[in-house]
Amino acid sequence: MVAQPAGDLNGLVVRVDDRLFHGQILYGWANGWAEAIWLVHDIVAANSTERALYEEQMEGVKGGILTIDEALARYHSSGCSVGRCLLIVASCVDLKRLIDGGARPYEIHLANLGEGEGKISIADSVNLSKDDCNIIENLQADGLSICLRKLPQSETKPVVIPSE
Repeated sequence: MVAQPAGDLNGLVVRVDDRLFHGQILYGWANGWAEAIWLVHDIVAANSTERALYEEQMEGVKGGILTIDEALARYHSSGCSVGRCLLIVASCVDLKRLIDGGARPYEIHLANLGEGEGKISIADSVNLSKDDCNIIENLQADGLSICLRKLPQSETKPVVIPSE
């Protein structure tokens, strides 16, 4: 995969990051690249305490917190195909739900997926379970662009799933 400068990123970008919204998102993506940032997480969206904590962190950022179904409805009604829209999901399973629901991102970024039993490390701070590997391989086979990218100005690196 060829590195793309931030200016070439346009449309919908989905970031898979189990930390959800944090400083790197606020200062690296919200300041200068993203026109809208949507944290897409069913549990956070449904839990008033968690939602309030994330809304406080996201103050001043255009976007908000949505369930996966709400994100899909927004995508299909107004889409994120024009401009620069970042959706953040916490897992490959949630990513698959978005894609299965019809979302077609310009690019998918694996950013941070923590360690855990049975997970393999494919990059610094990106650890995947066997199910995650299958999801990523299937999405790549369907022609979706999946890469490792921390910030808009960062070089993209290919996602390589090690063979067993």
